[in-house]
Amino acid sequence: MWLSHFGRTVADHVLEAVDARMAGTELTLGGQPVALDGTGKTEDAEAAAAERYLVAWVQQAENPEEKDLHALQSRGMTEREFLLGSSFSFATGTERSGHYALWGRGTVSSFDGREGGLTVNGEVASALLGADWSRERTTLGLIVGHSVGDGSYASEAGRGTVSSMLSGLYPWARHALGDRVSVRGA
Repeated sequence: MWLSHFGRTVADHVLEAVDARMAGTELTLGGQPVALDGTGKTEDAEAAAAERYLVAWVQQAENPEEKDLHALQSRGMTEREFLLGSSFSFATGTERSGHYALWGRGTVSSFDGREGGLTVNGEVASALLGADWSRERTTLGLIVGHSVGDGSYASEAGRGTVSSMLSGLYPWARHALGDRVSVRGA
């Protein structure tokens, strides 16, 4: 039961990453999309606070701006969740050669389940790095992922803890059939 819930959560993380890639998200900090205007300044105030917090944290500053830290903590966000809720995407290419992209994202989610007298719950964190190539209506990609899950189980016979780790390669493809309809598979 643990393995099925853990595996389904990892699969959800991979498919959500493909969905986000197709949506064109370029930079997300702590789960907040960061839109940059022509001057290179962040447009969204909450995303700007998250960006300042990340810079301070990476530089190991003792006290990031108090209001930025308070804003993130008031949302119940730990440093781990902040990093896992972040993503990036870099793309280049031409119409003739196709467009290439390198992207990544981290995500964390939890699950719980019950079957008869057995209950399981856990949290799964995934780090995903992807690369893809697009030309005309077709995109081909590959994701390298590493996921870690920790949780517990309980039944009439007893209780305990469980953990799992999964590293994988996930090929995926997308083909646009028209302007509004496309087919994807992973």
